[in-house]
This record gives sequence, structure tokens and C-alpha cells, in this order.
Amino acid sequence: MTDAVTLRPARDGDRDGVAMLWRCSAGLPGVISAPLPPLQETRARVDHDLAGGWVLSVAESGDRLVGMLALRPDLGVLDQIFVAPDWLGRGVGRLMMDAAKAAMPNGFTLHTGLENRRAQRFYAASGLALLGDRPDPRTGEPVRFYAWRSV
Repeated sequence: MTDAVTLRPARDGDRDGVAMLWRCSAGLPGVISAPLPPLQETRARVDHDLAGGWVLSVAESGDRLVGMLALRPDLGVLDQIFVAPDWLGRGVGRLMMDAAKAAMPNGFTLHTGLENRRAQRFYAASGLALLGDRPDPRTGEPVRFYAWRSV
């Protein structure tokens, strides 16, 4: 990574940027097969999920958000992890994954789309175990589940 990146708790003023980053990252080829909702719906989901228990962190470089990490420690779930498209492969994902492991030392689960091969390679390289394919809890679409347990 050539530019300094820090991870910090999200602030209310980050919500628009988080929604934009989430939507841009989810829109990359192979990440999500379903049509993306409008930006306003993604922004509303950020508010909804924060009210529902998300612990949201953002990775930033300078004044730019380059990653988002949404955890549900109460459920042992890494709910969302996204890196800005032009920051992929620069260590941002690793920084956020390490933070998730530190925040949930007893382990966690996550899921990703069946077609999201880049994420699947990243999760395997991060020491997560493949649990198998099941329906997405929100949409019912098939997704691939992973788990991390500390050793």
C-alpha cells in the first residue's frame, strides 16, 4: 500500500460516503448478480442497519473513504466489507479483516455471492473456512457462507 490508510469508527457524516462506496463496490462485475438498488435505497439501508445494531468502521486515506466494515458482534457476523474499486489489492481489506477478527475474537460468519470469486479468494487467504452454500437470510438467493474461528 503506498498511501496511509487508517481505520476508525464511522461518524454520522460518513453515511452518504459509505452508501456511495458500498454501491460502487457492489456494482463491480461478479460481486452482485441482482440489479443494484438506487443510491437512496442503499443510504436508507445504512441508516436502518446502523439502528439495527451495526458497528460501522471506515477506512480512509486522507479525506477519502476507501473501505467500509459493518459488524454485528452481538450475532458474531461480519455483515459487510467493501473496498473502493481503485483501492483493491492495496491492503485495505486485510486491515479491515484484521479489525473484524480483533473485534470478534470468538469467531464470526459472513456470506458472499456465489459469483464473487475475488471475495472468496480473499476469505480463503484470510483463514476463513467455507461452510457451504445456503439461501441469503435477506433475499433467499443462494450465497456462500464462511466462518472464522480463532485458534
